[in-house]
Amino acid sequence: MSKTTTKEKTVHYKKVDFLKGANLGQLLKTQLLEGESFYSKAVNRQQFVSATKDDFILINHASSHQAMFFGELIIVESGKAQAVLKIDNDNATEFPIKTYLTEDLPNEDDETQDEIIRKEFIDSVLYFGVIDNHVAIIQSRSLTARTLESYLGWLLGEAAK
Repeated sequence: MSKTTTKEKTVHYKKVDFLKGANLGQLLKTQLLEGESFYSKAVNRQQFVSATKDDFILINHASSHQAMFFGELIIVESGKAQAVLKIDNDNATEFPIKTYLTEDLPNEDDETQDEIIRKEFIDSVLYFGVIDNHVAIIQSRSLTARTLESYLGWLLGEAAK
């Protein structure tokens, strides 16, 4: 039987102040969770972060429970290969590394050869929750509270025009 390991995570707290008294939680629910909203579709929430328009950041998963909005911010580097370390021998002087491309991934049962499905590796994930103007964030090495703030500024500001 495998042993369960627990990793500690730090939750960061931020308070949002809008000039006109807006409510961040309500804005996110309206923009991302209402079916008729342009941003209810993930493809419309992509903010391209490179000149080639291949790499992007977006809120992938969005949901609401009771009064809290939950989101998952991800960053994707298109066409990136993922290196995997194979720890196969305790006496080895080094472990082999194999690089996988998205094309190397097996097709899922519900995919057919005729369907064109784009797959990308996720570079990093940040989880956050919002109640009114209070934000709890579990950040990663590459996605921080500042990244979330910048993305939300784009989503609710520039992109929402």
